[in-house]
Amino acid sequence: NTDESEYIRTVKKIFFYFSRIKKHKQMKTTTLFVPNKVTVQRIADHFVYIFYRTILVVSFLLFSNNLFSQTNSYDRHWYFGPYNSFDWISGSPVLVAGCAMNNIEGSATANDVNGNLLFYGGDDKIYNANHTLMPNSVGLNCTTTPKQGPISVQVPASANRYYYIYPGGYGAPLKYSIIDMTLQSGLGDIAAGSKNIQLRAANAEGIIAIRKPIVCSEYWIITHDASNNRFYIEQINSSGISNFSSQNIGPVCNMGAGFLDYSTVNGKLAMLYGSFNVALFDFNEATGVISNYVNVPLPSIAGCLEYYS
Repeated sequence: NTDESEYIRTVKKIFFYFSRIKKHKQMKTTTLFVPNKVTVQRIADHFVYIFYRTILVVSFLLFSNNLFSQTNSYDRHWYFGPYNSFDWISGSPVLVAGCAMNNIEGSATANDVNGNLLFYGGDDKIYNANHTLMPNSVGLNCTTTPKQGPISVQVPASANRYYYIYPGGYGAPLKYSIIDMTLQSGLGDIAAGSKNIQLRAANAEGIIAIRKPIVCSEYWIITHDASNNRFYIEQINSSGISNFSSQNIGPVCNMGAGFLDYSTVNGKLAMLYGSFNVALFDFNEATGVISNYVNVPLPSIAGCLEYYS
């Protein structure tokens, strides 16, 4: 049918692209066997995701003057794998050496108010500012290939403690640990008794933190169930991190679902699902309520999404 033909054409183009840049491996693409539509989507999702990550990095380099005319100290250092990092102190990204992380998908970096690197992580490990492993991060129940996440949020009213929130993998629990920067002589580590604490049972890999409008140290954490149309909303405030609500709205999550993003300009929450669709919602920053679902079909496969404003 028409849809399957489009899948086949897309995957052939992807394989042709990679064959051109890997001629030394003599990859052959003249014959391509496509057994079924699901297999094609999995192959396409993988290669297109890598392709779009490359485009994203190039876009940062090309358009950084517009995007980061004023650098926020909390955003100074970006660490991502494999073994890459940017320093934004000048307003433009400068590649710096030292990153010890070898992941290929989502990651988190924490900087202090002066822009000093505190820690970073993106798989089942967390590294300190000296690029060495935090001892108690061994055994972290975080997927080694998080499509989105983990995220780090400073504990309200604390100068030295951070929530490190991470998906365990598609369909696995959402958990968090608490990093105490007073441990390990100021390099930080996961506090004893504060590791792999479960928040939700079965999540997709999408996760996003949204700052509350009145108290800037308080946040909403939004995730989505892996097998239905249920959003989960956690609340971070002076009382800690806790389950706030669950809301059934929008499409059922399936393969390729999970990527979340939010626009503070118009209060729109977006979720990529099925690789060919984006679900748009209104999100009330004051009440934590999601509403007004609208589906936006995409003209081609997407592996991630991002708001630009």
